[in-house]
Amino acid sequence: MKETVTNLLKVKSIITLVLLGLLVYAVVHGIIEGKFLETVITMVFSFYFGTQYQKAAQQKEEKEGSQDERQ
Repeated sequence: MKETVTNLLKVKSIITLVLLGLLVYAVVHGIIEGKFLETVITMVFSFYFGTQYQKAAQQKEEKEGSQDERQ
């Protein structure tokens, strides 16, 4: 739980949340269209989950490599 909170407080996460908040504000007040917000949110989530998947796969690969070296 503590690790999750720490990750949420990283600068990249804060910037992302602020930008998404600003975009939602702009849509609510009619400054930009909702379709633009949908596109941006899709890109942000795709990037975030893609990098998380890649990071997990790389860690798994490194772990398996170190186990192979031990044998």
